[in-house]
Amino acid sequence: MIGQINMFDIINPAEEIKEPPILLSIGQTVYKVLRGDVIKYTVYDEKSWICGDNDRGYRLKVKGGCYGVTLNSRLGIETFTEYKSAKEVAEAYINNHNVMIGAKIKASEVIAYRYIRECDNREMKAFYARIGSGLLYVKEFMTYEHIIDDTAKNIKKFMEQQEFKYDQPEQFDYIPKFKNMYPCRKDVDWMYAPAEYSGCI
Repeated sequence: MIGQINMFDIINPAEEIKEPPILLSIGQTVYKVLRGDVIKYTVYDEKSWICGDNDRGYRLKVKGGCYGVTLNSRLGIETFTEYKSAKEVAEAYINNHNVMIGAKIKASEVIAYRYIRECDNREMKAFYARIGSGLLYVKEFMTYEHIIDDTAKNIKKFMEQQEFKYDQPEQFDYIPKFKNMYPCRKDVDWMYAPAEYSGCI
């Protein structure tokens, strides 16, 4: 006579599910490549997690603010523990794509404004810079930096930001550090934007 089947008769206890290894440690520095930029992160102070069947995720943090994530499967592809390897991948991207290198951008004129935001006492800056070839490099108070046509209409739009009405920013002398800029899709208003902007090609 055959007895009732026990679930342990079906599952072989020797076949334990193996978790993906923990390859990064809390506080470790990693370098993540985004297009042609290398961003330095620290593995954030919280546990990693299992993703899908055989991957592990980690939360990352940039000094001073923004967060990111990476996975075991992205190590050696877009996330690296050595800066040199990340830089090589970023340079390969730049060599094969249309990128305006930030260090090569020169401005003939920069107009900048700033104010202190009441809610957190943070200094907020906005500026536009004429960079030649009919182009305007712009950073509004609440946008990414970007490049658009140097026209009176775009200058007027810059000056119509609501902060000019409500926060009374003051003009000041400013020398911006220009970022690498990447072409944007045709369905967005900007011509070029930094690597983290989702509207880049």
